[in-house]
Amino acid sequence: MTNAPQTLRWGHRALEVEIGVGDDGVPRLTRIGLPGGESHERRNWPPLPLVEVTAAGHGRAWSGGRLIDTSLGGRLRHREHRVSQDGDRHRLCVELHDPETGLVAEVTYSSPDGVPVLRSEVLLRNDGESVLHLESVSSLVVGCLAEGPESIDAADLLWAENDWVAECRWQRRPMRETSPALGGSVVYDNGKGEFTLTGRGVWSSCGRLPMGGLTDRRLGRTWLWQIEHNGGGWHWECGERDRLAYLAMFGPTDTHHGWRQPLEPGAEFATVPVALAFSEDGGPDEAFAALTRYR
Repeated sequence: MTNAPQTLRWGHRALEVEIGVGDDGVPRLTRIGLPGGESHERRNWPPLPLVEVTAAGHGRAWSGGRLIDTSLGGRLRHREHRVSQDGDRHRLCVELHDPETGLVAEVTYSSPDGVPVLRSEVLLRNDGESVLHLESVSSLVVGCLAEGPESIDAADLLWAENDWVAECRWQRRPMRETSPALGGSVVYDNGKGEFTLTGRGVWSSCGRLPMGGLTDRRLGRTWLWQIEHNGGGWHWECGERDRLAYLAMFGPTDTHHGWRQPLEPGAEFATVPVALAFSEDGGPDEAFAALTRYR
């Protein structure tokens, strides 16, 4: 076991991930970008945890439809982390533990050397004494895609409709339209707006592609993501929280697909893998090119 670092930086020549561990022991992803980028300052309202989990009897801080700010996710403390490399693929595994339920989460990030794409998946293990009835488990949570009102005002959200003989109809709309700023300083500071896309068929791209993106129309900084699930339900949401643009990606959920997974003591559950591509200033075209190289 290792002591929780104040800041953990990991990556390679094309991508760097920064994870900050607060005084409460909860690790949070605070930056994804090029190596040597500036760290984000500490905020009164902390970024999202690495994993969001809803389970029967363990809810969320908000009463809305968002699957973030979960009670379980906010209790997962850093226990240890491991760095390894398999050929040209870099890996970071962060192990988390909830002392109340005994739930263990292993978040595994990986990235091919020289390619600005982050792959993420989560393994849950029940080390407690009671069954946990899972209702949603995130594969990746990022709370720092855009920071501040000006960046959010300049952000466009991307997604694609995908019907039979009408495939890949990409849409682009300002984030202020998909996640409008709501009145009142408390609501604005904490944020409640979000845009969601959910798989609605028995195969992953029935009606909608399991992909999305966010781009800054001033700077060209772009994020492009995909959920790597070709056999069932998926869900992603992108919105504003604490004047930051956040992204959370899931496989099937109880809210959207009637999905529940009992996790018996000693049992494990693995999430659907997802990938997030990054372009510093090349816009969507460069992000698509990075995701193509990753594939």
